[in-house]
Amino acid sequence: MATARKKPASNEANDAKPGLRVLKKYPNRRLYDTQTSSYITLADVKRMVLD
Repeated sequence: MATARKKPASNEANDAKPGLRVLKKYPNRRLYDTQTSSYITLADVKRMVLD
């Protein structure tokens, strides 16, 4: 009987679908965009959502 293989563990940023961004929130309330490798503001998030 065949057994199901588990998907290997991978990085969240690599699993994101095209058009989606992975944002990380750090304890110091800063938001980090993994695609651009930079910190962003809530205004930047608003702009991305509206676009």
